[in-house]
Amino acid sequence: VYWRDSLNNKVIDPLTGKDKLDYGNPTGDPDFSMGQRGNVPGNNIVGQLYSDESRTDIKNVVVVPYLEAKFLKNFTFTTRLNASYTNVYSMDYTNRTHGILKDKGQLSQSSQNFFSYTWNQQLSYQKKFNDVHELTVTGAHENYYFNTGYIVGTISGFPTDGFREFDIATGTPI
Repeated sequence: VYWRDSLNNKVIDPLTGKDKLDYGNPTGDPDFSMGQRGNVPGNNIVGQLYSDESRTDIKNVVVVPYLEAKFLKNFTFTTRLNASYTNVYSMDYTNRTHGILKDKGQLSQSSQNFFSYTWNQQLSYQKKFNDVHELTVTGAHENYYFNTGYIVGTISGFPTDGFREFDIATGTPI
């Protein structure tokens, strides 16, 4: 993970003043302390924790209004609406300094929206007879709606690190 000298001591990175990270040798250059890594040339898991970025933002709104109206002595009308909106946004950025996307970098963004509602209406008639018997008649109706939309984009070819917008990249969208 860290660059080591011939005595196995950690080397200080002159750019950061911290322990220098060893990204392996993707090009056969002998100036790498670890040498070439066959499985992931140019990668360093600790370095990628600091230079790559990944995040997900979730926004959710739920509305549940209710209305009840009593009329003509024995009738009750109720309506309920349960509406929900959710947006899930994710962004993954792979740096252009090291790793398999060296000199390119890559940005992927996606956004998914969900909207649904359930709306029901109920009409009830209730009547008591001689304080002994009771008659209740109920009729109801329910509407349901669900919609989802999804968009995703990936592009590479960033001129320098630090950009997180598609329009600055020079590559072809994937």
